[in-house]
Amino acid sequence: MIRLPSKREGLAAAIAAAERKADAKRLVSAAAQKFPVWIELKGKVPSKKNLLRPRAARSRGRRHMYDEETRALLTAVETQARIAWGPHRAIPHPRVDVYFETVNASQDRDGIWTTVLDCLKRAGVIHDDSIRHFNGTVVLHPAKIVAQARLARVFLCIKPDPALEGKGEV
Repeated sequence: MIRLPSKREGLAAAIAAAERKADAKRLVSAAAQKFPVWIELKGKVPSKKNLLRPRAARSRGRRHMYDEETRALLTAVETQARIAWGPHRAIPHPRVDVYFETVNASQDRDGIWTTVLDCLKRAGVIHDDSIRHFNGTVVLHPAKIVAQARLARVFLCIKPDPALEGKGEV
């Protein structure tokens, strides 16, 4: 049961707590997931590898970072993937069909795919984008050029890879 927030608590904090509690109860293994799962990532997906900027020489830790706009775009992509995937565990070695719809024909598809993989990892759809965890079939379909920027998106069809089932690799 969801309790109403007090005056001191913000509505956002109460909603976030209720969502965490519900997610903990609903977390289901990938085996119980209904496949295929379609994930639609609307809006611009940045090519992360081209957008790293150097930090100040005196800063500690990472030497490069993303600007605020890039971080906002990455967060939006990750959130869309997390919502579409739902409360399920990561799937090992999935088959992924990728459909790009973009405004600009000169966009770096490899860079966008790298960004999508990193966001799928952070969203909990895949364990990691390394070969150890992500060695299923990936099909990159030809990109479609759209007229308006608001129509740019990436579609992902994710399901278990039948080529790896029963071979002990999954």
